[in-house]
Amino acid sequence: MKLPKDLSVGQFLEPLKLVALLILIFLSWMLWVQPQYNNFAAASSAKLDIESDLNNVEGEIKKIEDLSNSAKSIASADLNKINYALPATPEVEDFLSSMHKLAQSAGLTVTSIIVRPLTDKDADGSVSSGASTIASTSSNKEIGKSDLNMNMRGTYEQLIRFLNSLEHNARLVDVVSLTISSSAESDTLQVGLNAFTYHLQSIPQVPLFPYGFSLATDILKNELFRTLQTVSISLPTDIKSIPNPFAQ
Repeated sequence: MKLPKDLSVGQFLEPLKLVALLILIFLSWMLWVQPQYNNFAAASSAKLDIESDLNNVEGEIKKIEDLSNSAKSIASADLNKINYALPATPEVEDFLSSMHKLAQSAGLTVTSIIVRPLTDKDADGSVSSGASTIASTSSNKEIGKSDLNMNMRGTYEQLIRFLNSLEHNARLVDVVSLTISSSAESDTLQVGLNAFTYHLQSIPQVPLFPYGFSLATDILKNELFRTLQTVSISLPTDIKSIPNPFAQ
């Protein structure tokens, strides 16, 4: 190949050098710069996620501490009412007695009454469509419930008095079903009542982490969380974290 007389070898190699430089820059980007950039972006995103989780944990701890302070300020008489509404144990004997007294006070005659504490397996399969929110979330390990079945007889007015008393009873009772039958020969109604009552499940004497066993602290054991504590590169911290939409 003959070069033009006015074109030197150096001038001919200049475009080749430029092409080689561009190829080198491209390869450097693909092999080194881009992976580092991706790692930095992933670390920044992971740090924001962990900061958001930590903010949620701090929010939960703050709410628990506020509830603890509020509980300490509750008057003794009010605390007794709360303990009666949701006792620490099923209190079957006391509940049987109170239901029998409510029915007798209304003028009803109790023919049978059964209270049976439910196991987790029973509770998961015994919720009807008429049950309340507490019943529908009975899988919550902190809340236990007992099944109440009552058979009574009396007049319509006596039944209404009993239901009104039951609604205002201090012990929480969730009526699931009510069956009524009568005969043409008598005004006496035969009444069947099925309901749930609730109690607290056993709570550890020494709660975990010292805010109870429901607080999720898995984030503190996350390997990525511990790694990010030692990252020397400066990561942005002025980006607003997204709060937990369920932490109301």
